[in-house]
Amino acid sequence: MEQAINLLIRKARRFVQRSMDHQGYFTGWNADFEKVVVRGKDREEFLSRVREQFWQRFFFTPEERQMRLSLNAHQQESILQNADQILRHEIALFTETPVALGARIPWHTDYLSGYTWDSKVPFYRCLPAPYPGGYDIKVPWELSRFQFGVWLGMAYAFSGQEQYALEWVRLIEDWIACNPTGMGVNWACTMDVAIRVVNWLWAYAFLADSPLLSPSFHFSFIRSLWEHGRFIERHLENTMRVPSNHYLANLVGLGYLGTLMPLFPEALRWREWSWGEFQREFLRQVYEDGVSFEASTSYHRLVMEMALSLTALMKHNRVPAQHAFLQRLEKMLEALMYLCQPNGTFPLIGDHDNGRLHRLKMYNPPEKEWSDGRHLLAVGAVLFQRSDFAGAAGREWEDALWMLGNDAVSFMRTALQEGDFLNGVRVFPKGGWWVSHHPKGVLTIEWGDVGHAGRGAHAHNDSLSFTFSSSGVNWIVDGGTLSYTGDYHSYHLSRSTAMHNLARVVGAEQNCHDERIPFRIIQSGRITDFSWREEGDLFEAQGYFLHWDQVHALERRWLFDGQSGILLIADHVYPSSKPGELFLHLNWGVNEVTEAQGIFLCQSGEHRLMIQPLSAHSSWWVEMGKMAIGYRIIRPSRIIRALFNNGWVVYAIGEAQQEQDWRARLQSTLYRGRNIWERILLDTGCLS
Repeated sequence: MEQAINLLIRKARRFVQRSMDHQGYFTGWNADFEKVVVRGKDREEFLSRVREQFWQRFFFTPEERQMRLSLNAHQQESILQNADQILRHEIALFTETPVALGARIPWHTDYLSGYTWDSKVPFYRCLPAPYPGGYDIKVPWELSRFQFGVWLGMAYAFSGQEQYALEWVRLIEDWIACNPTGMGVNWACTMDVAIRVVNWLWAYAFLADSPLLSPSFHFSFIRSLWEHGRFIERHLENTMRVPSNHYLANLVGLGYLGTLMPLFPEALRWREWSWGEFQREFLRQVYEDGVSFEASTSYHRLVMEMALSLTALMKHNRVPAQHAFLQRLEKMLEALMYLCQPNGTFPLIGDHDNGRLHRLKMYNPPEKEWSDGRHLLAVGAVLFQRSDFAGAAGREWEDALWMLGNDAVSFMRTALQEGDFLNGVRVFPKGGWWVSHHPKGVLTIEWGDVGHAGRGAHAHNDSLSFTFSSSGVNWIVDGGTLSYTGDYHSYHLSRSTAMHNLARVVGAEQNCHDERIPFRIIQSGRITDFSWREEGDLFEAQGYFLHWDQVHALERRWLFDGQSGILLIADHVYPSSKPGELFLHLNWGVNEVTEAQGIFLCQSGEHRLMIQPLSAHSSWWVEMGKMAIGYRIIRPSRIIRALFNNGWVVYAIGEAQQEQDWRARLQSTLYRGRNIWERILLDTGCLS
């Protein structure tokens, strides 16, 4: 009852605030900055104190910055290349190649569709595309996060060339002129307002000493930061029944401002309240096993990135953290460590929209940024003094070096070698992840519910879906997220059972959704049983998904043989009287699939995966599909499909170069597995 009353109060406050926004009440843009903040000081004196106190509180001083530039010197060439593209207003957001945006950035436009929001209306009237889509509000939001501005700052710091500082000043001035506080699409999502604050402050740390940052620009910039803070405080995204990562981002923005801009009269309140509230909300949104409650690996990474960045800033300023919060954050890092494949990427379970707080590293190839979380393990290694995190981080230390400096250097040098720490099975029962690491293969199983306290905001119909990698190649993968409200059909296709590695009664969906409503899955079934066991180097897992109306169900079993590196899977759909179908999604890098003597040969570079049907009464084929390697970044891929009768389909998956070697190892696996699976293998004709 108390929770319902508090929710009603928050919604009422939000309604009153929005009704008054057109006159500027509550939002702060009618307030007199000089009277409230400057308070009679000389402008030069005020700006001098702002800079002085900023340098006392940021991650590094101008002198320390030079040392950190030298530590990240290997990034200089790629940073300058990207900064030069930004000088030409060529920016890659949700595209594989940069898009030329013209002489003046179209801040209010989805430049991929051409749709433009009215810049002269209050923010709450700027809405996403209604069903069926056609334009994407995430494009102007992502552009106005200003994450690219940090690269301009780094390019200036590396090169000393004023052209990068000049361009940043011009972009900030143009953005402020085109986006009056509270007006237009770029104030419609408080999360993006907060992320913009963080990236403006990071860029400022690289550019503050440039002579091109004139006193008048400085004054306008600091005023806008103050207005951003007041806007965030008045429009917190906590009015829904269950707040999400958006609310955490709001608190990060206030935490950064309250810490780095102490001359703002609200600064102490912002810092103390946002830091305490962030820790409390974090404990609500992250399960005890360290998994984000949103049923998405990408949002798991985003929440962790926000938590680590704010924690590192507070630690630098000697602001203590709660023990329970630190324990949960460490658990979250452990979950990411086990999720990461040997090549550093993690499976794209659930929604995926390229969400980042700040982008302090250039990736090669660029698409790896959207599925690589090792930079966070490096930061976590230093904060928690964990050599296993350091080993898992590999060479991804740029973020840690920028934020933690010498502490990161000394710890990095004593880290474990890559791959020395992960072996065996790790289960995350609340989040619903099961991960088996073995030198011959990594198997990840998703068996959680729809997340977000039953709302299913970022979950997919993927219960008992799996991914498989070996020899550093991601073979069987999740299909990613094709779009959000820019294309409702593609979005719901991304979430469908058929876009995951699952068997089902033909045409059945695990959970229901309304095609016209995004970010909502109506939970219609659940995992009623999931268990696993080890017998030497044989690993078995089994799960059972039951639709609540008992119209259909899936029983799935996995058996991984550590000796042969072969994975056996047995799927049983109910009712057995209805035909079943199977989907296995191959990664886009699998460039050739051929079928010979009942075996599918999947080629990726020098590596070859074999998939062999074992049970009778099934027909198999390959068809072309598509997958998203990043949000809206779509590549063609191949899907291995099967239709089967009598309820059962059994098949083997494993890496092998020669068919003869494959068949010998498969027979060994079948023989070793018959003690565990004898009834299944006999009933389905896999053993005579």
